[in-house]
Amino acid sequence: MEKIVLFNGTRETFDIVKNIAGSMKVHTFCQIGKPGTIKELTDGAVKEFAEPDDANCLLMFCDISEKHMDSMLARLRTGTAKIDFKAILTPTNSGWNYKRLIFELQREQAGLK
Repeated sequence: MEKIVLFNGTRETFDIVKNIAGSMKVHTFCQIGKPGTIKELTDGAVKEFAEPDDANCLLMFCDISEKHMDSMLARLRTGTAKIDFKAILTPTNSGWNYKRLIFELQREQAGLK
């Protein structure tokens, strides 16, 4: 199942992501501040929204087709959604916890500058 999980986003960002994904029939979930691996978090994602408990907003693509991902990214670029990091669920990062994933994404981002 194609799924997008928003970690630690604002209500406004969640609504924007949900509207874009909904138009493509992609399930959107919000996950806030729960321990566990990324795979556990994306598998058990909840539909309810809660206020973020972390400064980093992460959008995780899970089993998304290339067509849907390209469309989603293009629409996000033209919108007002505040998303710090975007990632794809992989066999490597699925065993990491949220903080490890953010650390690796920050490290990767710093290497690109």
